[in-house]
Amino acid sequence: GTQDTEYYVRECACFALGQFSEHCQPDILFHHQTILPAIFKVLEDEKPSVQSTSCYVLEMFCENLQPETMRPLLNVVVPKLLRLLQIAQPSTKEMALCALAAASVAAEIDFLPYAEECC
Repeated sequence: GTQDTEYYVRECACFALGQFSEHCQPDILFHHQTILPAIFKVLEDEKPSVQSTSCYVLEMFCENLQPETMRPLLNVVVPKLLRLLQIAQPSTKEMALCALAAASVAAEIDFLPYAEECC
């Protein structure tokens, strides 16, 4: 799915993960060690539609993630999302900002060291 050579397969795989993340809460959260690394990888995809869809997954997934789960992921996810905010198309930037907001809410006070980078 998310590693397929065809971009539309990667995009559809991300969309499916986003739907699971949105509609299968809280059970989907038990799979964060499998899902999040796959999403982190496709945040760097060359296709804007895949980048955007992976941001959607991240937003939906992080909405109910506990701070202790989100904390160790911040060093990985924040730089990737900030990079998208600098280089991506406007629609992808919007999705990256939403994912960053969800990550910050999930991380609570642990996001504070990253706040200055985001502004």
